[in-house]
Amino acid sequence: MKRCWVCGMGVAIVLALLCFGSAAVVAETLVLGTWGGAYETLFKEEIIPLFEAEFNCTVIVDVGSSTARIAKIAAQVNDQQIDVAMETAEALLAGIQQGVLEPLDPTLIPNLADVDPKFRDPFTKEDGVYGSAVSWTAAGILWRPDLVPFEITSWKDLWHRALEGKIALQQWPNVGAISDLIFSAHTYGGDQHNIEPGFEAYKALMPNVHHFFEISSQAPAEVMSGEVWVTVTIAGRGIPYLDEGLRITIPEEGTTYSLQGICIGKNTKHYDLACKFVNFMLSPEIQQIWSCGLHYPPSNPLTELDDECQSQMVETPEVMESLWYMDFEYISQMKEEWTERFNREVNK
Repeated sequence: MKRCWVCGMGVAIVLALLCFGSAAVVAETLVLGTWGGAYETLFKEEIIPLFEAEFNCTVIVDVGSSTARIAKIAAQVNDQQIDVAMETAEALLAGIQQGVLEPLDPTLIPNLADVDPKFRDPFTKEDGVYGSAVSWTAAGILWRPDLVPFEITSWKDLWHRALEGKIALQQWPNVGAISDLIFSAHTYGGDQHNIEPGFEAYKALMPNVHHFFEISSQAPAEVMSGEVWVTVTIAGRGIPYLDEGLRITIPEEGTTYSLQGICIGKNTKHYDLACKFVNFMLSPEIQQIWSCGLHYPPSNPLTELDDECQSQMVETPEVMESLWYMDFEYISQMKEEWTERFNREVNK
């Protein structure tokens, strides 16, 4: 009898260990696709730890560009590995058009109802809402007044001969590159729907372009190092460098803007948790962390920002009034054609 009791205890211990191990295995892991640089840092250091603690899960970060991320989501649609993704507006719309994103469940994402409609409506279709902006940003010119021999006030100033080989622009096919094409079009009589003047102006601008950068967060550092004198990128990227002498200009003609969107990969194995992450990102508390960490205005107007945080944003009401209309649906449709044409005609 004693022997059987010992065996029974052994079996009980083994079963307990198996149960413990099983519980560890079934704990959910969410894969978040996002951009690198400041985005990755903010997610890893501040936002993800809060989400993991609240929902007892693990979040893995997959870093890359918006275009590459949508392509990966599409390629993995039958065995989805990216559960939730940060995307630019035109990339998110491309995902909707390709049918590789899941509609958002409003019952699991109550904060979606509070998002400013202009940041949600671009991703709303007849069969549901497929994404939402987390924040928005205006494009601006970042420059060194101690190096540039004149005051930059206009987009047209970028074509000045004194800036030959002194400008850094974003690499195609990123959204910043498309923004560059659109401001070139606006400067010389066109717009996103009349892009021909933009290509002609872009060709004329090329002698002033030193190089193309991949990540927007690296652009102001390149200006501060003196590698280039001027860059065009998200205006708020320059905020941390203002005390070091960097200048941010929102051109007098107006400017483009971009959305930092969030969506869910088609056939995710963790749909409910992905919805919880989207809801988390749209909550006023996390929007506050996101906005103050990146100097981006939030998409949820219920977000409260203190005076210090507000003062660290370029996007004032006046800047919002100066924004050009951005037809993100059209831009998404034209992105591939414009990229091919840029590589064929401009960046030869």
